[in-house]
Amino acid sequence: MLLRTRFAMVVTFLSLLAEGAFAIEKIDCIDYKGDPDERCVYSRFDGGKGVGLFVVGEGQDLIPENALPGESFYVYAPMAGSDTVDFALRSIGSNETEPVENMMEVNSGESGIRVVNVRSIYPAYNVVVGTAADASSEPAIAAVYNFYAPEIEYYLDKEYTEKVSDQTKLQLEVGDTLAIYVRAVFPIGPMKGETDSTLNKSYTITTKADGDNLKFLSPGKKELDSAFTDVKRKNFAGYLDSLSKGKGSFLITATGSVKNGADFTTNMYRDDHADGTVDYVVKSAFPGNLQFVNPDMPSLDSAFIFDISGDGIGDSIAAYFGGNIDVVDVKSFSVSWPDDDGFSKFKGDWTQRGYLVELLDVETAMAYDSGKGSLRSSVESKNSGETKNLETEIQDRIGPVILGASKIRGIADTDTLVIRFSKKIDESWTSGKGFIVSTTKSSSPVAMEAIDKQGDLWTFVLDSGLVFAGDSIQIATTCAKKACPDGLIKAADGNETGKNNPAVVSNSGRLYMNDDNNFFDVDGDGRMDSVSVAFDYAITEDDKENMEFTFYWLNGDGQVVEIKPETSEMVLSEDGMQMGYAVDVEKYDIKPMLTSIDNDTLYGYAEVVKKEVVDGEDILDTIRLDMGDRMSPVISATFLEPESFQKMEADKFTLTFSEPVEVKESQALEDCFEFFVDGEWVVIPFNQALWSDDGRSVVITLENGVKLSDRMNPADSLRFNLDAVGFADKSGNGASPLTPPVMVEGDPRVLMEATSLASLDRASLLADKAAFTERFVLPQDEIDDEMKKSLGVKMDISFATILNKDAVDVANLDLERIGLKWELYVYTNLGAHVAGASGTITCDDRSFNGNCFENARQLYLRWNMRSDAGRKVGVGVYVAQFRVKVFGANESFETERIYNWGVRAGKDGLSLGE
Repeated sequence: MLLRTRFAMVVTFLSLLAEGAFAIEKIDCIDYKGDPDERCVYSRFDGGKGVGLFVVGEGQDLIPENALPGESFYVYAPMAGSDTVDFALRSIGSNETEPVENMMEVNSGESGIRVVNVRSIYPAYNVVVGTAADASSEPAIAAVYNFYAPEIEYYLDKEYTEKVSDQTKLQLEVGDTLAIYVRAVFPIGPMKGETDSTLNKSYTITTKADGDNLKFLSPGKKELDSAFTDVKRKNFAGYLDSLSKGKGSFLITATGSVKNGADFTTNMYRDDHADGTVDYVVKSAFPGNLQFVNPDMPSLDSAFIFDISGDGIGDSIAAYFGGNIDVVDVKSFSVSWPDDDGFSKFKGDWTQRGYLVELLDVETAMAYDSGKGSLRSSVESKNSGETKNLETEIQDRIGPVILGASKIRGIADTDTLVIRFSKKIDESWTSGKGFIVSTTKSSSPVAMEAIDKQGDLWTFVLDSGLVFAGDSIQIATTCAKKACPDGLIKAADGNETGKNNPAVVSNSGRLYMNDDNNFFDVDGDGRMDSVSVAFDYAITEDDKENMEFTFYWLNGDGQVVEIKPETSEMVLSEDGMQMGYAVDVEKYDIKPMLTSIDNDTLYGYAEVVKKEVVDGEDILDTIRLDMGDRMSPVISATFLEPESFQKMEADKFTLTFSEPVEVKESQALEDCFEFFVDGEWVVIPFNQALWSDDGRSVVITLENGVKLSDRMNPADSLRFNLDAVGFADKSGNGASPLTPPVMVEGDPRVLMEATSLASLDRASLLADKAAFTERFVLPQDEIDDEMKKSLGVKMDISFATILNKDAVDVANLDLERIGLKWELYVYTNLGAHVAGASGTITCDDRSFNGNCFENARQLYLRWNMRSDAGRKVGVGVYVAQFRVKVFGANESFETERIYNWGVRAGKDGLSLGE
């Protein structure tokens, strides 16, 4: 077992805590009960201490003679490296040292003892030094050092029993002397409060304020030597004296009056700073009130400042002298007011009546609350001619005045008035007729209630119509108890209101927004394009200039866009109650087909920054405006699923709206829409309408039993029937008469007809005919007779189905890039190829007279019952595979059909010459 010790104290090695952690013993040598720990060491900070650390064998006496050489241990010094305390390690008999680091490993060396020297340049307390067996073990504390600075106490007797405190008041006449005894005491430890008899130290005495009249003498009445801050003895630093065994004394006298108390300090331990300034570690101010008075001179006992003109600025002073005023002549006055930041000589006139002197037309500044300052008077003795400056504090007797008042128009039956006073107001006042309001014709008291009291800034409410911008307002100085139950308004410092000039009421410029603020889609195209905001009362163009609006909407990518119009772009209505703005939908990339506000925390609201002028200051107030939806729902998408085979099957038509709509139960939905078919707007009957759960789309079953060629097709137009529309969105917005028609989109309707059985008249099949023939016929031409005698496919194709809603005008289309490709293949019933052909026809083909949009045609692809080799086919069953693709500049589609054809023998077959 290893043991740690120092010369005067045994330190035992303690056991480790679990998991290698340890709890460090805490010793407080300053704040303790009873006696301090025996390891506490107390020393003045100007001296150092050393502790010897060594190791003894187990069972050995803990004395230096048993110290083991060459043993390793760790030095515990947690304050090592600080700016205040210095630790140095050395060996016995050596003056060479090395700095100590906390928990550094050391060796006991040849002597077996290592010494740690500890010193401090400033007071420091609870400085711990100890040892540890290893880096992870609990340190054993060997000593706790406390480096103190002595405290200086003042006494009036050499027995040191009559101590001077802040309650001590002493008054002597000029020329008298007073003996002051000082002693240095221990500030901490078991000897706290006792004289530090080991201290022999010089000190300096410094003065402040009117200390120029003070003189410090030795007990033999010789003036003390002067202290200087520099070696050239140019910068006076006070008077020099010294302590012997912790005690000293000096005499104090005055060459002139010292009325405010002798302000001097005893200083020790000079501390020179890097910037050249000088300070002291120990500074002890004289706590008593010591005055020297001149029996031949009067005193300036008090002074009061008043506001005679009523503008809130002190302009007259009443000064009261004491003592024998008859033996002096008052020569001049100087005033320091309202911040006590320096005297200015008074250049006006004054009147004197005995001990009272009144100064009129004093030039000062606004105090903006209770001011502070001093009055100085220069007097001259009539007997000796001696001149003396007398000085006293000026007491504030200025009452409150109104500096400014701003009216805030209310939204109901009350207005608000914000008043700035010249000083803080007594908060005991709450309501009453405490103010006088004047117009050019009359003045009358006005009842107001204070709702916010912030020192010199108060907010009041009052009935509307009592105060207007341009009126004058002032504090009432008389008021009956009934009208003013809280009395009159006075300052918080107790000064009552006297004469006070009225202030002009200004308009704050506050504007109250109405809740009728809306987004619009004026042209009905499904994009928000204008906004309007409303006010509770008419505003002016000047009011408009004090507002900045930001409207929040979504752009084409679904991101929030901030719309910030210039104020000049906002249009004010003639009555001043509304303001509107036309949104540039392209500039802000306004999202199409968004006519509702689905998340008003994200978009669909506005912010307005309003500038108000209250108490003469511009105040920016930002408020959020909830905006309404005044946008009509529009058809955002259509999709037609046409039937192309037989008329007993119905088409399905899906309508999607820009927002959920609500339909009355009695509403016939088919009456709500009109379709442009064959050159006219018609209402098409519905068989069934199935709405989605969210009300945004409806699937309509329509046109059952109608000839396929007469039905609505993609690229036809659709619009609201405004005479019959009975649905509206959730905000109550119905269909807009300005909503343009939309183009029907959907799958193409490809009408194909084919004959499944034809007779083969071999005699009529000439050898020079091709296997397939293209035949173009007008839509109104009938070729039923031809189709009954032949096998083929007749197509009725509307090329408009390749045009989407973004297509350009037909007149601007490149017709060479629009057309159709067809392929027709014939196989035996066993799958053997018989014949096949294909072809491409563009929109500008002469078969369409150069324009397939303006000159519709039916195409009949006829099989001439020949093989690719030109051979006539035999009687039997054949399979025809037909493909067609219609292509265009914007869209294209293709379809494929399979037909079963039969060829029989007979004489009624089609002659290829027909």
